[in-house]
Amino acid sequence: MVLQARRLARFSLPGIVVAPWLVAFAAPGLFLLASTEDGPIEGIGALFYLIAGAGFIASAVTGGRRGLLPTALLLGLAGVLLLAFGEEVSWGQRFFGWETPSSVAAANVQEETTLHNLALFDCHIGCSGTLIHRDAAGNLIIDLQRLFTLGILALLVVPPIATAASRRLRRLASALALPIASPMVAMLALAVFALSRVALTTLPPGDAWAARELMEAEWGLLLAALALATLAAVRAATRNALLSNGK
Repeated sequence: MVLQARRLARFSLPGIVVAPWLVAFAAPGLFLLASTEDGPIEGIGALFYLIAGAGFIASAVTGGRRGLLPTALLLGLAGVLLLAFGEEVSWGQRFFGWETPSSVAAANVQEETTLHNLALFDCHIGCSGTLIHRDAAGNLIIDLQRLFTLGILALLVVPPIATAASRRLRRLASALALPIASPMVAMLALAVFALSRVALTTLPPGDAWAARELMEAEWGLLLAALALATLAAVRAATRNALLSNGK
């Protein structure tokens, strides 16, 4: 039953990733409605980041004896993803109804208690296409969203290519149960990026934020898939090690 559920999830993943983009192109009004602040897309994306972070923590705890490096890597990934979850839900600000401190609101583009919307990191308007640049007023901006995108692509795409090209790397990654995305997840990551670029050129300039919201939500979906696959691999490796020691 579990194996059948995994197969169903694997075969349905491409459809789940592509379908929202088809809605974005065919029914942009409905897409924009679903992409609003605290809307379905943002909420589901935040949930995926939470699942991914929890999955990597569980992998680190389960495979803690596999060495300091893989454990630190898994916990580091979990920390980043849980940070992304907190940022997506504004750390529960609207849920609990507490006000943004005035000192934070003054430096935040959306007047929220978030890091990625601080004027230093927010690049929703006047982006130059580089990670670090200055806006028209001369203010320094570190494009955190672009940095996050590059980091996600590096995590989901580079390791599968590297391990496919090198048998030694593949054996090392397997021995340490490192988080290596499947070829399908890597291809979907590239597809999400490509579809987001197309959407940014077809949507009105003022609605570009919606494409970013969907892209970030689908990053969360793919990361959750990677985290759960990593946890399954770690558990299988741990179980096999126990069986070997018991012989």
